[in-house]
Amino acid sequence: MVWNKGYKELLKLLRDHQKELASLEVDLYGTGEDSDQVMEAAKKLELAVRVNVGRDHADPLFHE
Repeated sequence: MVWNKGYKELLKLLRDHQKELASLEVDLYGTGEDSDQVMEAAKKLELAVRVNVGRDHADPLFHE
């Protein structure tokens, strides 16, 4: 989870339109150098935004 993957833009759009999107629930997945900052930014929204640990698609448990 790094800002240059579009999280900043996504969170800005969600913030700017959170009144219209009041019933929207968002799940973000990832780990990375910016994950703590992304999580803090998401907490400031008045929307249900969950930040989840990323999963390795090569992990066989992922496909169960």
